[in-house]
Amino acid sequence: MRIHLCVAGLACLVAGHATATDLPRVFMTSVSGNGDLSTWPDAHGLTGLAAADEICRTRAEAATLADADQYIALLSDSHDDAYCRWHGDTGKRAANCNQAVFPTGAGPWYRMDDLAQMDVAQNAVGDGTQGGYVPRHILYDELGTALDPTNESADLAFTATTTDGTGDAANTCGDWTSASGDVGLGNPFYGFGNIAGGSWTCDQSLRLICMEKGQHGPPLPRAHPPSARVVFTTSSAGSGDLSSWADAGGATSLDAADNICRAHAARAGLALPDSFKAWLSTSSVDAIDRIVNDGVWYRVDGVRFAGSIAGLVNGLLEAPPQLDENGRVAFATDSVWTGTTPDGRSSGSTCTDWNDGTDTSFGGVGQDLAVDSLWTKVAFFNPGCSDPFPHLYCLADNDSLFRGDFD
Repeated sequence: MRIHLCVAGLACLVAGHATATDLPRVFMTSVSGNGDLSTWPDAHGLTGLAAADEICRTRAEAATLADADQYIALLSDSHDDAYCRWHGDTGKRAANCNQAVFPTGAGPWYRMDDLAQMDVAQNAVGDGTQGGYVPRHILYDELGTALDPTNESADLAFTATTTDGTGDAANTCGDWTSASGDVGLGNPFYGFGNIAGGSWTCDQSLRLICMEKGQHGPPLPRAHPPSARVVFTTSSAGSGDLSSWADAGGATSLDAADNICRAHAARAGLALPDSFKAWLSTSSVDAIDRIVNDGVWYRVDGVRFAGSIAGLVNGLLEAPPQLDENGRVAFATDSVWTGTTPDGRSSGSTCTDWNDGTDTSFGGVGQDLAVDSLWTKVAFFNPGCSDPFPHLYCLADNDSLFRGDFD
C-alpha cells in the first residue's frame, strides 16, 4: 500500500522522493453510457459494480496512472456503500463495512491538475447537518481534459450515493444492470461530496467518477494564509430586508450588508475586518463595481477561490465559496442573496434594494456549493424576500494583504 504525505497543491513524498505522478486521483471518465454498465465497451463483459470498477481501471490505465488496478467507481448499489468501497471494503456503512471497527483513513484524493479535491473519507462525507470537506470540484477527466461548465448536462455522473457516502438503494439502475428507473447524480461543478443532490433517469448517457481506493496520507491541512485576502459565506442568514439582520447596525441596503460582513469577519478574527464587502447588487449598483482592489482571494481554509476580479465572472471559480467565516462547511448553506448575474451585474431581483422582507418582491440568489455561474445566479429560482434562509458572500477589498505565492 502506498502511503503519501501530501499537502494541497504540492507533490507527495513517496519512498523518499517527490512525485506528482503517483498521487491518488479522482476524475470523471471521458467515456459515458447508460445505467446498464455492462453495455459500456470498457466493462469487458462484466456487470454491476464489477463493470463500473473495470471501466475505471481501464480509464486509469489509458491515462497511465500509477496503480491503475486500484481504481474504483464512486458508486453504490443495494449491497455496498461507496464509503465502504473507498476503503477497499464491502457492505453498508451502518454495519461498519463488514469490519469489526468502523473504517477510516481512505484518501485524500487529488484532481488531474495535482490540487487536492477530496479529504480523507471520514472528513469528506457529511453528517446530515454539515457538509463534508471537499475543497474543490473534480473538473477534469482522466486525460486531464477540463470539463465544460456551459454544457453541464454532458458532464453528470452516475453515483446513487448520498452526501454521507451511503447508497441510495432505490435508485441504482437495478444495481447497474438496467437502463430504466431513476438514479442519483454527481456533478463536476456543483454539490457537496461530489454529489449534486439531484436525480436523472438510467437511460441517459452519463459518466462515472473514479478514484483510487485505500489510504494514501493524512487529512488535508486547513489554515488560511495569514496575509491572504479572504472570502466567506456568512454563518447567519436572514430575509431580503437586510436592516432586520442582527449585525446590520441600524443601516439599510448595501451599508447593512457590509456591516454584516464586517461583524462576521471581526468575530472570526479575520485580518482587516473593516475591508469586507458583500457580493451584492442593487437596482443601481453592480456587485463587481463595488470591488476596488484586484488580486487573489482565498477561503478561510487556504484554498484559492478566485485569482482576480475577472476570475469572479469568467464562468468558473477555482473553488466553491461554501465555507463560512469560521471555516465550517455548512450543509444547508446553499442559498445566498446576490441579486447579481454571472457577469457581476444587477439581476434586477434585489428585494427592493434589500429593503423588503416580504413576498411582494423577489431576490436573486446564488448557491455556495457551485463553482460555475450558479454560485452567483440560479436562473430557475428567485425566492420571495421573506425567505429567512439565504446568507451573504463577503469578500475582503484591500490591497495590503495581497500575496500570490500560495496554491
